[in-house]
This record gives sequence, C-alpha cells and structure tokens, in this order.
Amino acid sequence: MKVLTIGDIHGDDWWKSVIFGAELLYSSFRENNNISHDNFKFIKDGLEVVFVGDYVDSHHIPNHEVLENLRDIVHLARSFPDRVTLLLGNHDIQYIDTKYRCSGFRAELLHDYKEIFETNRDIFKPAFMFGNYLVSHAGVTQRLWNICEKKLRESKHLYDYNDPEKTIADHLNFLFEIRFEPLFYAGWARGGISSTPGIFWADQRELIADPLAGYSQIVGHTRQKEKNTVAIEGGHTLHFIDVGSRDSHDIFDVDTKTKVSNPSTRGMKY
Repeated sequence: MKVLTIGDIHGDDWWKSVIFGAELLYSSFRENNNISHDNFKFIKDGLEVVFVGDYVDSHHIPNHEVLENLRDIVHLARSFPDRVTLLLGNHDIQYIDTKYRCSGFRAELLHDYKEIFETNRDIFKPAFMFGNYLVSHAGVTQRLWNICEKKLRESKHLYDYNDPEKTIADHLNFLFEIRFEPLFYAGWARGGISSTPGIFWADQRELIADPLAGYSQIVGHTRQKEKNTVAIEGGHTLHFIDVGSRDSHDIFDVDTKTKVSNPSTRGMKY
C-alpha cells in the first residue's frame, strides 16, 4: 500500500497534476466521469491519496477560484471514496464553527464554505491511519493524547475504545464528532493560551518537544522552507510536508515502512 499525502492547498490547484499526472487528464475526468481511469497517475501507481487540510483562505488566489477548487476536491473524494481521504485543518474548521476563528477568515464566503463542509461532513475528518503512520493537519502531542485517552474511557457508553479493530485515528475522529474541545486548542507557539495544543493547531516546535510515543506522523500546518523529516525516539519520525508549493506532497510505502520520495532529511534526534 502506498499513500500520497498532499499538504496545505489554500486554494491552489497544483494537486490536479500531481494526482492525475497532467491537468488535462483532470479536466477530462471533471467533464466526463465515464472516462477510463487507467491513465490517471494515482491509479496507475496504486496510490491512496490523503489531503492534510487547509483547503481555503488564500492570500493571493481570488475567492471564487478557491471556492471552485474546494468543490473540485470534494468531487474527487466522492468519485474515489476508497482512494481519497480529506482531513480538516484549522482554516477549514473555522467555517464549521466560527468560534474557532483564525487568520485569513473570509466572511463573504462563510455561507458557501459552511454549506460544503456540513453537506459533506461524512468525508471530512481530522485523522487518518495507515501502517504506523498517523496523518493529521498539525499533529498529536503525547500530552494531548493522554487527555484524549481519559475522555475515551469516560465515554464508554458512546464508544468502544477497547475495540481492537479501531485505530488511534478512529479514536480521534470520534472525539471530533462529539466536539471534544482540547482537539481545537491552540498552544503558546501559535498565539494560544493552552499548554496542550490540539490536532489542528500544534506547531512544529510543540510536536518535536512532546511527540506521540509509538507512532510516526505526517503533518502540514507549520510552513517549511523544504520538506523536513525529524527522527524521534523509538525509531519513529515526524514528517513536515507543507512547503507552500507543488512540492507539498510525499509518498509513503506502508509495506516497506519507507518514504518513497526523497526530500531533504535533517534527521534530528530528540
């Protein structure tokens, strides 16, 4: 199993050529769903695709293009439900509930964005798991997970936390559904007041200082000059893929437990 992870989009459409191999192939797909999928790059390469969130709030792309791009991403996920997963970022959840407001908010698009996210709430989630990799927008610190575990044990009448078939991503997705507040907290590194940054807000510094034990993670959110891999205890890694351009993507092979692409690796040890 190979997984193509797509970093923060913010209205850009570079993902079309990365996933399909050429924007022309994407256009053919969008205009005619009956077209053969055999030439689409992610189909030929046997890839599952995971977007890590932040689809909206661009500083340079016109609002109508950002909106249409979000609709295109939803259409892609609906067309390939077994191959495409959409995660939520902090810029997305502010249109689901405006009390989670962050920079870049577009009041003029609140109705349109809210309708898209609410209508498609079944395909948007905060976390995804493959092999030993946890994928989310900003990442999960150990301190956050400790708080989450306590809540999961208290919610046994609503959710079977002990089900061996459930992954840590399943647990986090459940907590999101019940709007467990710590998931949405911002820590000091992002101008918040919480000592426990949430899954949509954890900064790179906070994630490195307190990494989730036993897992490797793939995240966006913290802008990088170049893709960055950080080694943590236990032989696991933190992969930061948001470089604000077409390079904001990576491919991981769950069978060999390796990164297929070869971005810069700093290999820091903490």
